[in-house]
Amino acid sequence: PQILTCALAIVVVVISGCRDSAPTDPTPSDSVGIQDAAQPDPVETMGVQETTPTGPDETVSLEPSAEGTGEPGALGVGSPAPPLSVAQWVTGEAIEGFDPGQVYVVEFWATWCPPCRTSMPHLSQLQEQYGDEVKLVGVTGETEETVMGFLEKEQSPDKTWAEVVQYRLAIDSDDATAEAYMRAAGQSGIPTAFIVGRDAAVEWIGHPMAMDEPLAKIVAGDWDRQTAIDEFNRQQRVERLKRELVPKLRAEQWDTALDMLDQLEQETGESEQLAGMRLFALQKAGRTEEASKLLAGMVDQAWDSPTDLNGIAWSIARSDGERDLD
Repeated sequence: PQILTCALAIVVVVISGCRDSAPTDPTPSDSVGIQDAAQPDPVETMGVQETTPTGPDETVSLEPSAEGTGEPGALGVGSPAPPLSVAQWVTGEAIEGFDPGQVYVVEFWATWCPPCRTSMPHLSQLQEQYGDEVKLVGVTGETEETVMGFLEKEQSPDKTWAEVVQYRLAIDSDDATAEAYMRAAGQSGIPTAFIVGRDAAVEWIGHPMAMDEPLAKIVAGDWDRQTAIDEFNRQQRVERLKRELVPKLRAEQWDTALDMLDQLEQETGESEQLAGMRLFALQKAGRTEEASKLLAGMVDQAWDSPTDLNGIAWSIARSDGERDLD
């Protein structure tokens, strides 16, 4: 049967939507019922489609720099931390360099980024928790006027952002710091944090809301750097496969796409997102027997979920060509 299942709608979504060239909050997209929705573009569900971030642990994407000089992947866990190029320190004392024995957090954010704003109270709590043991700095490419205006606004009815933020804020110097960190590490979404260890090497890269455990271990001296390097490299392989998969799907190179899905499953394990994408590619490749077997398994897994079953049923009912209505 030529169908798209509801699983396709949540395939490996890379949160995007806010651009650094448009400093406005994203507008939530309208929700559409399954009965009324057109079949989604499976390529868009891989992250090409612009969506709105909805959770505190999500990111918004940045336009890749057309004039960037850093090589993606040149910076990783275990690499020496690049120096900070700061045009203006908005809050806190300046950091002139990474001192031996000192732990730092370099976090990239923007005033217009909702997940960044959500992370800021937590970052302040971490700064208060660790005190002088950790020097945390938030770096933005916006103007000092923009950041100061943001800090004057209310974060809650009884506090301004200036009262909430208890760590250093810095203005990037012509995006030099973002180039040295974000682009060099292949990171395209903010907020993103880099933990710099006591020997001035990058120990961890990720979302600031997920850094409590690694930061605690790094401060305590219990961090396993080699394990962190292996995991970061695995994540980079996964992201590279996702990026390479999109053009294969758009070019309808189904067999190649299926091989790449095999590689993704080897790296990440099986998931309903990858199963949904595999089903679509199998159907388009004309491998109907394999598609039917996979669909049967997906129905079995969804049997206790009325929402998932409803999505599968509507996909079948609205599909073109031969339909397995039974």
